[in-house]
Amino acid sequence: MRSLSVVVVASLALGLTGCVQGAPPSDPSPTPTAAAFFDSDEEALAAAEKAYREYVRVARRLIHDGSVPLADLDEVTTADFREVERRAIELVRADGLRIEGDPVIVWVTLQSYEHDGTVVIYLCESVADVSVFDALGQSLVEPDRPSESTLEATLVPVDSTLRVSARKLWSESC
Repeated sequence: MRSLSVVVVASLALGLTGCVQGAPPSDPSPTPTAAAFFDSDEEALAAAEKAYREYVRVARRLIHDGSVPLADLDEVTTADFREVERRAIELVRADGLRIEGDPVIVWVTLQSYEHDGTVVIYLCESVADVSVFDALGQSLVEPDRPSESTLEATLVPVDSTLRVSARKLWSESC
């Protein structure tokens, strides 16, 4: 059970879930109004993708370098999501896990956005080149782990900057 929870924690911290190649989910895009936080679907998507990629960069750095302070999450996550991520990263560090490779974002598509600036995106993340090892050097990656998965991420504006407030598995395929 302990190794399963460690793998789940590593998945949360780096997006180590998997899936197979396919088309992104298609949902109707919202129609912005004059009072919208973004002027277009493209602007909302670009801002969300940029913010999500920054979150992934910070999370990777925290996982790979135990000397980086967890406070670095403050600039890329909301308070509630930050606590989930901190617990996951602390467990990875405490268990001495070693993660080699980085997940790759294959595609990002807009699911929705609201007038208040909340943006929901779908993204396909590949973990084909990611391995997780325990403190003894044993692989924790299941042989049948899918190489890609679709995630849904919610980003909300905090001080005019989008921050990740939720991230969950949408589908075990892309």
